[in-house]
This record gives sequence, structure tokens and C-alpha cells, in this order.
Amino acid sequence: MQTLIIGIGLEERDINSDIKYNSIIHKYENKFLKIIKTIHPNGLENGVASKSSHCSYCAEILVKYYENNLKFFYNHAMITVCDCDSIWCQDYFLYLYYLSMKIDSKYFNHIV
Repeated sequence: MQTLIIGIGLEERDINSDIKYNSIIHKYENKFLKIIKTIHPNGLENGVASKSSHCSYCAEILVKYYENNLKFFYNHAMITVCDCDSIWCQDYFLYLYYLSMKIDSKYFNHIV
């Protein structure tokens, strides 16, 4: 799955976020093309501390990453997010890859 770029959504108020991130990196850094770390800031105006707000913030950062670095792939990206503490199904990324192949492989060179 070296073609996948994933985002890891963490929160600033979690004092263990660096430990969680380092654990994920240690286990998965060679499995993906790129892992992007996002930290949902504490105390954002109109912000709510919740799993969904961390995921939303992570998605916003990933979209900005694509806009700034991969514009030529921007219309051909699949973005999926989940909080850092969530447990993914065993074949989740494999299934996303399958969907990208099923739809049309030339349009999904990167999956976020």
C-alpha cells in the first residue's frame, strides 16, 4: 500500500498524543507513501473537543496538503478520516484500494 497517504488526527489537549503518534509511526511508517500528522488545537473559537471535530480538522489539513502539494491529483483523491484512537477494520485500506481500482485506477493514484 505504498501508494496511500494517510493522516493521523491527534488533539493538542491529549498529553499522550506524541506517544500515540510515535507508536503508529513505528508500526506503519514503511506501509504507506506518507503519514501526515495533524494536531487539533485546543481552544479554537467555536471549537468542540470531540472525535468528530478532530476528524474534521484532520480532513481540512489533508485537503490543504493536496491543494498545496498535489494539485495535479486533487480531483482524483479519496479522503477518509478517523480519530487516532479508533480501531480500523483489518482490511480497511485494502478495501479502499479495491474501490479505487473498481471505479477507475487512473483516477486514484493517492488515497488519503
